[in-house]
Amino acid sequence: MTTPRIEDTLWTTFASHAKAIPEVKAILAPDREPLLFRDLPARMMEVRDALNGFGIGRGDIVVGVLPGGPETAVCLVGVAACAAYFPLDPNLTEGELTRYLRRINPKAVIVAEGEAQSARRAADGLGIMTIDLIARTDQPSGTFKLESRSSAQCDLPGWGTEADTA
Repeated sequence: MTTPRIEDTLWTTFASHAKAIPEVKAILAPDREPLLFRDLPARMMEVRDALNGFGIGRGDIVVGVLPGGPETAVCLVGVAACAAYFPLDPNLTEGELTRYLRRINPKAVIVAEGEAQSARRAADGLGIMTIDLIARTDQPSGTFKLESRSSAQCDLPGWGTEADTA
């Protein structure tokens, strides 16, 4: 491995790992096929493309109210590579989530499909877009799809740069 340079980003780092160590296991989960480093950039591109399609890009804040697990890990890396990611505990109450969301002022909240009803209500009450993370448990660890009823033009699509606010 080479020493990271100041201009390296999450995207360039993981894309470089995919080339240097493609067969190394990147994400593991019990009873699931591992996600290899060669496959991680494709997962990150899926996250970026989905977010850009929802109108979310570089410098936008996205809150994740997700349980621990391989999909959450890949989601965090994917979002942080193209926007600002702010994780919140899925066990917070609706009131606590509302207070945090008011302070953070995110463009969207990502929740696991069918879960985090308090987070959904808090986001809806504040007019914040909700994005469902739909795990694909029949595929390698960390594989999922992002879905939302919202779509918009993205002002700053693509990968984050060292000049972006995180």
